[in-house]
Amino acid sequence: MMEYEIQFHGTADNVAKAIEAMQDFSSILPPPKDMGIYKMIPISEDYFYYLLSTRGIVSEEQGKKSLDRFEVETSNMNEHLVSCYRFLAEQMLYFYDKYDACTLEAWRQKHWGVPEQPSIRVCEDGKIKPCGEFSLPREIVGAICRKYGVTAQINE
Repeated sequence: MMEYEIQFHGTADNVAKAIEAMQDFSSILPPPKDMGIYKMIPISEDYFYYLLSTRGIVSEEQGKKSLDRFEVETSNMNEHLVSCYRFLAEQMLYFYDKYDACTLEAWRQKHWGVPEQPSIRVCEDGKIKPCGEFSLPREIVGAICRKYGVTAQINE
């Protein structure tokens, strides 16, 4: 990952708000509340891909492989648990239709440019440095600038 830093310029109050927003992308672009509890569980994912194949979104062959794997993985499970996995897959399909993403991570990737909130370090001089494996999406930096009336200087 390339080293870089961001510094906001503007009124002290707006710069402080912008720095705070960099630590919480949800304050700028909140994810759908009803999507928060669903995670892509591998067993449900197999059934989800089968459901996508019934719509022609993934190949019929992929759908059959996924359904076969789902049936093998659930063959010795309690039917109530199997129903839960199917329900989760159907919820993911619902979210896919509603938000064009089946999990919160997928929604974040689509709208934030990263699957989770990146960690940042705020230096004493107000410069922001990303930590970890994700860079800070320029779309979010731009949205923060627009919301708080600040400009951002990115030093690479």
